[in-house]
Amino acid sequence: MRSDPSPSAPSWDRARLVSLGLALITLLVYLPVFFHDFIVLDDPLYISANPMVQAGLTWAGVKWAFIGFHQANWHPLTWLSHMLDVQLFGSSPGPLLLVNVLFHAASAVLLFRIWWRITAQFWPAAFIAAVFAWHPMRVESVAWASERKDVLCMLLSLLALWFYLGLVERKAKTQSGALRHYGLAVGFFALGLMAKAMWVTFPFVLLLLDYWPLQRWSQAQQTGGPPATGVELLRLVLEKWPFFLLAGLSCVVTFLAQSGSYAVVTLGLVPPGVRLSNAITSYAQYLRQMFWPADLAAFYPLPMSISLWRPVVVAAALLALSGLAWGMRRRKPYLFVGWFWFLGTLVPMIGLAQAGIQGRADRYTYLPSIGIAVACAFALRDLVARYHVPATVTGAASVVVLASSILVTEHQLRFWRNTETLMVRTLAVTRDNFMAHSLLGTYYNHEGRTREALTEFREALRIQKEAVARIPALVQQSLPVHLLLGAAFEREGNLDEALEQYQDALQIAPASPQAHNSLGNLLLTMNRPREAEAQYRAAIRLAPGDPVALCGLAHVLIQTGHFEDGARQYEEAARLNPADPAPDCSLGKALLRRGQSAQAISHFREALRRDPANIQSLTFLARVLSSDPLEAVRNGAEALRLAQKVNTLTENREPFVLDTLAMAYAESGSFSQAQDTLQRAIEIAHASGHDQDVAEMQDRLTLYSAGRPFRQTSPPPAVPK
Repeated sequence: MRSDPSPSAPSWDRARLVSLGLALITLLVYLPVFFHDFIVLDDPLYISANPMVQAGLTWAGVKWAFIGFHQANWHPLTWLSHMLDVQLFGSSPGPLLLVNVLFHAASAVLLFRIWWRITAQFWPAAFIAAVFAWHPMRVESVAWASERKDVLCMLLSLLALWFYLGLVERKAKTQSGALRHYGLAVGFFALGLMAKAMWVTFPFVLLLLDYWPLQRWSQAQQTGGPPATGVELLRLVLEKWPFFLLAGLSCVVTFLAQSGSYAVVTLGLVPPGVRLSNAITSYAQYLRQMFWPADLAAFYPLPMSISLWRPVVVAAALLALSGLAWGMRRRKPYLFVGWFWFLGTLVPMIGLAQAGIQGRADRYTYLPSIGIAVACAFALRDLVARYHVPATVTGAASVVVLASSILVTEHQLRFWRNTETLMVRTLAVTRDNFMAHSLLGTYYNHEGRTREALTEFREALRIQKEAVARIPALVQQSLPVHLLLGAAFEREGNLDEALEQYQDALQIAPASPQAHNSLGNLLLTMNRPREAEAQYRAAIRLAPGDPVALCGLAHVLIQTGHFEDGARQYEEAARLNPADPAPDCSLGKALLRRGQSAQAISHFREALRRDPANIQSLTFLARVLSSDPLEAVRNGAEALRLAQKVNTLTENREPFVLDTLAMAYAESGSFSQAQDTLQRAIEIAHASGHDQDVAEMQDRLTLYSAGRPFRQTSPPPAVPK
């Protein structure tokens, strides 16, 4: 390691300039993410539709983050960072994505400082950091809001590495403060694992760095003497026992989280041969895309057919490269360290223990790519020195490489603008991608483009059926597609087709609570409450705390005249799911139908305490406060504030919400604004085919024209979700 406690001013001025350049260029490259939307894949689960995150940073949220597994993982710091984002910036995706960029830029600067610190090689260190910061394969980790865990884990783990280097320096010089640096290194490593278990290979990376450039395997390394003895290596391993302990615990926790959430794919679903073949060929794909980053996609489907020759050839090439790196470990140690950094840090993500059904992912190279950058940077340094390449030529070549990376990164960023652009691109560069079709269909369904959604879901189902023909166990993976297709048919009003899809889903997975709930909801729509009740009770037997099933059963019980039993089901759902506003909101609506306004209001307020942006609760509470027959219940000022908030959330385009806002204006005495707002609601309702609501709105428009507010005699039937 470089010993440079008092570096010269020019060196540090140059380092500051490079650090500033790395940070600023990274920010400029990724600035377009400020105008991007959330995407359907994971973002609703992690941020936009997660009530606990949307509540901001609360004590209840802190407990929730640390206690239990969520989204098949235990990463409390990631959850807390999302909550803090919402607390500081609201729910808009732009600022949240810029925080990702800031973390990524900080990691790039820290990576430069680390490699300069331990090698005293300024330009190779800068090149490593620049490639890390601007390579197109980093886009997925930075431009995807849900991948906050990648950028946060990287920054915390690099801080752990920084303090580990401080430990090594102080031990080498027998200086004080070594124990403090040791504790900080272990502490930041633990924090990194609480963001994502990406750096479980951290202690092995430290051992590689001990070999080179720290040269701690043997003091004789510095003079070309004999290799390290077993005792010396054992000493270095034992030095890292807290890191190994934390990494082992993280692996156990991650496996339990993913097993409990069915994220770990069984051997029956994906046979060992398919896993091994995919793992080996994925190494080759990652290497290819690091040097030629073409056809990058958000989801690469797992190949279900085995081609014997390809994994054999790739495995032989990997073994040959590994042998070459091992053989050159003394003469060119950077090849040994860089190559085995890449190979080793990919092991947890390579797919032997399959989590999910993707073949590979660009984000998995966020850490391993550093090893390849290290090997290339120092190999180029040696080539330049050997052949006396002029500095101007070297600099120009480096600029061309890095500028090309930036241009391709900018190109790739455009596809992450929203779900449609991302999935259309993914389908263009991959084959038989059922997940991309499903996600694109989900986006279209959410946007009201039902016909396009049906086309995508049908194509996803076709691809799945072909996969099942090869591996019958994959039939389980068809379940989500049947449910999505059923929901699209239901939205279109084709209830018989929806019923067929839900029944197919139950035939595939009779133990799926989601399938039972979907069928129960449809049967309620079809006015078959007794059959719906049986489906909800089946879902509750399979998942006793399922809020959808409990609320569905409560609705059936109330509809069939068992109000007290139904209310208890809502209360149980609220107790078991403290972050979910739906039970209290639904119970509030049921109480309104019984004319119990005061009790209903208390439940709407409780729902809003759980989720301040819940559209249904905001709308119904505003409606009651502006139109209840009892003067003691009404509160025009609060109703107007709530109605304006929900109108902003629904972007001034939901007739039901605009109707509610008009009621609030009228209750506040602003009858001209009430008329204008209600007229807009009528126009939108006409345009969207909701003519059945227009007659009542016209009656209210007559009241407002006469300077009279509206008084509710019965609750409205529905509200936009």
